[in-house]
Amino acid sequence: MTYTTLGLSISISGVFLLSAAGKLRGRAAFEEFAVSVGVLGGLPARWVRSAALALAAAEPAVALLVLVPATAPVGLGAAAILLAAFTIALVRALRRRIRTPCHCFGADAAPVGRRHVGRNAVLLGAVALDLALLPGRSGARLEPAGIALCLLAAAAAVAGVALLDDIAALFAPAPEHLR
Repeated sequence: MTYTTLGLSISISGVFLLSAAGKLRGRAAFEEFAVSVGVLGGLPARWVRSAALALAAAEPAVALLVLVPATAPVGLGAAAILLAAFTIALVRALRRRIRTPCHCFGADAAPVGRRHVGRNAVLLGAVALDLALLPGRSGARLEPAGIALCLLAAAAAVAGVALLDDIAALFAPAPEHLR
């Protein structure tokens, strides 16, 4: 394993774990997520709850699979499939001008926007890079300081992904009544 693959794997895993935690932190959070699955996924009402449960269960499973070297290819493949499905749902919502929150990380109330598609594209790129670097994962001995740096960088990356809407709000123009 190289520091690059370690950092990527921890980041990808962290994003999926944090996303699952946001959805599963309580009944209300899960119900809001389930509603967004129905709206964004365009699913029949009878499938919405099952689909939301499946997605919420898949995210922590993917997170664990990505971190275990023997299952990393399966985990990264599943991460790519989930991210692609989420991205397609976001693009469809944008094209249909649906202004609903995705509840990707639980309580976020910002409506779906291009930045969410961009975020997913970056995450898909990270997954693709990690998959491409899989053959070089074995053999290298990692030093504790390098591992600590990977953990720190991954924590910053996960925070940036999870707080995307808050970061965007910081740089958005002030509302007219506040100028």
